[in-house]
Amino acid sequence: MMISSTQLIIQCLLLGSMLFFAAVVAPSVFRFVPEREAGIFLRGLFPRYYLWGIVLSLCMTALATFISPAVLVSSLVVLVLFVIARQVLMPAINQARDLLSRVTQEHRKNLRPCIGSVSSST
Repeated sequence: MMISSTQLIIQCLLLGSMLFFAAVVAPSVFRFVPEREAGIFLRGLFPRYYLWGIVLSLCMTALATFISPAVLVSSLVVLVLFVIARQVLMPAINQARDLLSRVTQEHRKNLRPCIGSVSSST
């Protein structure tokens, strides 16, 4: 009974963390912080957020081994998804955003002479 209660508390902590991040942190960052600084802040926050999810889901999985196979499997799924999000998706998303930023900067740099020549000819 004690193990299942502890596992339930950890599940609630994880769910509460996820809801708090989605409902409070993310909207607040985009509302109150300038876009560039928001991106920097979230890049620093996301690895810690996913690590928190990994630690909690690892604890859930360890406790689930004493509860039931169904709880164990569901806890393992949550753990694996947090690991994939942190180790695979997050680096890929950051790399894509960096590439898009570089392409956008190059595009603007290449457009300046064109815009300058059009505006000076009128």
